[in-house]
Amino acid sequence: MQCPRYLELYKSNPAAALDPRAEFDRFKREEDSPEARAVAKDERLAKRFAELDTRRVAQTERWATPPDPLAD
Repeated sequence: MQCPRYLELYKSNPAAALDPRAEFDRFKREEDSPEARAVAKDERLAKRFAELDTRRVAQTERWATPPDPLAD
């Protein structure tokens, strides 16, 4: 109840500002279920693998052997 973000939310939209117990219950029900954790994990892994693929491509391009100028 001392958090500035909570007070701002409470002033702007009191219906959305749940009391701490109600917010904890909502969090456990919606965001902390095994299914929600699995979805969040899949999203994190997909993002991380995309970043790794981008870095791998950049590294491959950086260290690629240039064509031999004498080979004709």
